[in-house]
Amino acid sequence: MRERLPTIPTGRYSVGEVEVRSALTRCRLPGEPWSLNPYTGCSHDCVYCYVPDVAHVERPKWGSYAIVKRNLPTVLARELKQKQRREVFLSSATDPYQPVEGTYHPTGLCVS
Repeated sequence: MRERLPTIPTGRYSVGEVEVRSALTRCRLPGEPWSLNPYTGCSHDCVYCYVPDVAHVERPKWGSYAIVKRNLPTVLARELKQKQRREVFLSSATDPYQPVEGTYHPTGLCVS
């Protein structure tokens, strides 16, 4: 279980931070690419989003929080040296560019 740190109110949604043990997960799409989700949750609350249904999150809660995977770049760098090479599907379960990207930069630090 991941430990969640206190949330910080930022407008109409809250932002939390979490340390992760892994960055890449197997994706069930054809070709079995890796999936990389820099956040849990989403601040956008798009009415057409499929993630709340797939992730079994209550629709009214979706769009009210974003949890940043703070150590994602470090964990990803380690995993890229160890795991089988595959394509990476960026953000299968969240929007990759949340407003908090400007503060935390988990996707910007992953690109080299």
